[in-house]
Amino acid sequence: MITVLAIPCSVQAVELADLAGDWTLADFTTPSRLREIFYNTETETSRTGRNSSDFARANEILTDAFYPDPLSTEIRTFSLSAGGVVTGQETGQILSISANRLIYSDSNETSNLYSSVTGDVLISSEREADIQSQTLCLKRPQTFANSDLAGSWALISMFNPTDITKTSSNGRLADVYFVGESGFTPGTITLNGSGGFTGTFAGSVSGTPNGDLTITTAEDGNIPAKVNASKNIIAVARGDADESEYTLLVKKPDTLATADFEGTWRVSSIQIPTSLTENFYNIVTDQSRQADSADVARENEILVDIFHKSQPDLSRLQLMIDSSGNITGSETGTIVANGDRSATVTIDGTSFPIYPNADKTFMMAAIDDADSHEFVIAVKTRQAFPATFEELVDLTPIVINGKLNLNWNSASNLMLEESSTLGGWGEVTEAAGSDSFTADTSAGGSRFYRVAERPAGQ
Repeated sequence: MITVLAIPCSVQAVELADLAGDWTLADFTTPSRLREIFYNTETETSRTGRNSSDFARANEILTDAFYPDPLSTEIRTFSLSAGGVVTGQETGQILSISANRLIYSDSNETSNLYSSVTGDVLISSEREADIQSQTLCLKRPQTFANSDLAGSWALISMFNPTDITKTSSNGRLADVYFVGESGFTPGTITLNGSGGFTGTFAGSVSGTPNGDLTITTAEDGNIPAKVNASKNIIAVARGDADESEYTLLVKKPDTLATADFEGTWRVSSIQIPTSLTENFYNIVTDQSRQADSADVARENEILVDIFHKSQPDLSRLQLMIDSSGNITGSETGTIVANGDRSATVTIDGTSFPIYPNADKTFMMAAIDDADSHEFVIAVKTRQAFPATFEELVDLTPIVINGKLNLNWNSASNLMLEESSTLGGWGEVTEAAGSDSFTADTSAGGSRFYRVAERPAGQ
């Protein structure tokens, strides 16, 4: 027997009929670790390190370093029927909606999509052993005119190397480095009613009734883009062999006050390392030297380790913001509206700007430091706060192909636990960082499941 300690959530959700239509999916996928292969000269065996925090042991030399999957950005399209069936370049089924959380099944896997209260924006995120991804879905409009976009827009354009390149000498790595540059450009453009724009970039934009846009600039030529049904979010995803670019634009609200952020928000933050550090060992002087990946091995030196100073990371947050801008939930802090219709978020003593769209139900931010940058997106999922911890978690059991799947509002500060006696609870490590878990019902006996807060520091 399996018992799930869950309380159904009674908060009114968006309806499938409201979400039915054609959608654009912008996917931002990055490696979640850098792998290294070490060769033991004494035992003549090889070992693959868990990530770049690993290093050579006694008698080992570094022979390879690689990303299991390269970084990529991609835009795809799909249709969602009133019955929850997904077709097109994505296929699957919406199994249920609970408080604007869509439980989505693709084959035997389930994942969560979070809808804005307007019903034309969905966000999702996922982390696996080798990859992490952040997904933004925009419901496509049915009509379009250049005048629909007129106004001031905030933009964030982030570009990243798609992979690493390496050189070898005598069976050993001599150098490892990114194939492209990394960075991001924040800015503002102003669109007129005819489709022309000026500001950080200058050019023009045109579109079709279903939201297919073409942005034209003197430097980049024609750039394909997509817009949502409310015509206040634009997404661009493109790349080449060396770099991938991910750009979002939000139409600024006419006015902005701190109280406008009141409600429950779902946040996805994806962090990408922007630096590679190498350790060289001099076999003559017995000395070690550390340098960035722009350096190469000198005479008598061998490359013994390479690592990211900041590891790839993906955070899922559920935040509640009150009318005074106080943030509680997965993180605590504040948000304050600014005169330029942006806002400033302060969490753990760190402040950064964040940009809401015109209806104040979606926000985006980019955070940059010497060793990494991250892209943050957020949707307001409801106006009210969860009344209880159980409602916040919303642990939902679903039977899929005869198997019990547990689904919940995953967040970085939560974990799934199990027990056979309703005591001595232990974390289900296979579900760490996930938002669903398929329970094994074949072993017999009784097991109980619950979602609990992760102790501080774990």
